[in-house]
Amino acid sequence: MCTQAGCDVVRTEPRGLCKKHYEAWRRKHPDQTREYGTPGCVECGGRHVAGGLCAKHYAQFRRGQFGQPPGNQGVRHHSAKLNPNVIREIRDLREKGGSLNEISARYGVSQASVSRIVNRQSWAHVT
Repeated sequence: MCTQAGCDVVRTEPRGLCKKHYEAWRRKHPDQTREYGTPGCVECGGRHVAGGLCAKHYAQFRRGQFGQPPGNQGVRHHSAKLNPNVIREIRDLREKGGSLNEISARYGVSQASVSRIVNRQSWAHVT
C-alpha cells in the first residue's frame, strides 16, 4: 500500500509509493534517482552501482580507502585461522625465501591465501 497519506493504492513502486506519487517524488528529486529509481551514491549522489555507492566510491571502499570494511574481517571473522603475529611471520618467511607450499602447509591455509597475505591483498592493515 502506498505510504503517502490518504492514498489507498495497493501496488507500489520503489520508496513504498504508488506510481502517481513516485513519479511526483522523482520530479522533485531528479538528482537522487537513476533509471530504475534507486537512490544515487550516498557520498556524491552519482549513479548508484553497488552498496549504495557510485563506481568510483565503491572501488575506493573495496580498496579500504574509506569507511568500515564489510562484515568482520581479520581476527574478528568467525573462521579466522591467523592473527597479526602469524601474518608478520608469514611475510618474514616469504622474504627469507620460503615457498608458498611450505608456508601454507605450516599454517594450514591455502597457497593462494599466503600469496594474498604476502602481496598485501589481504591483511593489508597489518604492518
